[in-house]
Amino acid sequence: MTKNSHRINLLTPQEINDLYTIHKFTKLDREVFFDLDESERKFVNTKASINKTRATLVFQLGYFKASGLFFNDVRFELWLNLIISCLI
Repeated sequence: MTKNSHRINLLTPQEINDLYTIHKFTKLDREVFFDLDESERKFVNTKASINKTRATLVFQLGYFKASGLFFNDVRFELWLNLIISCLI
């Protein structure tokens, strides 16, 4: 009996990889997913008075729009590096 053979496999390994691998955003992706509409901009500006927090909210929102997932248990320094690498 293999490890976890009692589990149902709903996704293929490729689907799991596609779902959880950090997406490399193209210029068009960034324009689509990280552009805030008026209500999103108002929310970010009223909930976050610190630029670092604003960047975190915008990144989470954009990543959620793109993938349907939120990051969790990831430090902001890593997020900032990801944002910078996505912009290059």
